[in-house]
Amino acid sequence: MKRFWIVVLLLVALLVGSIVFDVLSSPKHETLAVQNTVSDLYAYQLSCTVRIHSNGGWGSGVWVTPNIILTAKHVVDTGTEFEIELYNGRKVPATQVVLDADDDLALVFVNYTSKYFATLGSKPLVGQEVTMVGTPLDDMCGFNLTKGHISALIRDEIEEYEVYGTPHFIVDCFGAPGNSGGPVFRDKEVIGLCIWGMASNGQSMVLIADVTHLDKCLASVLK
Repeated sequence: MKRFWIVVLLLVALLVGSIVFDVLSSPKHETLAVQNTVSDLYAYQLSCTVRIHSNGGWGSGVWVTPNIILTAKHVVDTGTEFEIELYNGRKVPATQVVLDADDDLALVFVNYTSKYFATLGSKPLVGQEVTMVGTPLDDMCGFNLTKGHISALIRDEIEEYEVYGTPHFIVDCFGAPGNSGGPVFRDKEVIGLCIWGMASNGQSMVLIADVTHLDKCLASVLK
């Protein structure tokens, strides 16, 4: 009788071990690993993004060097005093703002050294998945992430929206006031800045300034 119960216990142990193995190797755990990877990527994108406060309004921006933020010109062109809010809530003053003469782009210089800054990527392609990060609706949403795809490339000038020499593209991410100047990431690389958006019947379309050509401009500024 004792031998019978020993055999039963061994069979139960083998069954439990098999169940545990199946659970650990199931797609559910693969999904959790993917979720952790996405969270790590978002943490990096978030760390590179800032909220820009001024006496003329607010918007978003992205660190492109440890001391320089890239943003949309219309976020800063009406202000005279600027404060940069980091993802961790710390606020630092801007020391200088340089506006692009033609396009809706600007550089903000800050007396602060950021540990995180984004590199500029290669040219965007229709169909690529992207992430748009920004600070819409000021304090209501905080730092916000939306995902989407590049739906079209724009090479023509659009005077109404100051679309001139810089190429632009369209994404189907959801945007709101305050997203302006915020980065569009393709993985860890920044390929664009949010310029303006429109929404209708639950669908969103956002115009993005292609910034992948600005690496030479940044290099000349740093000299």
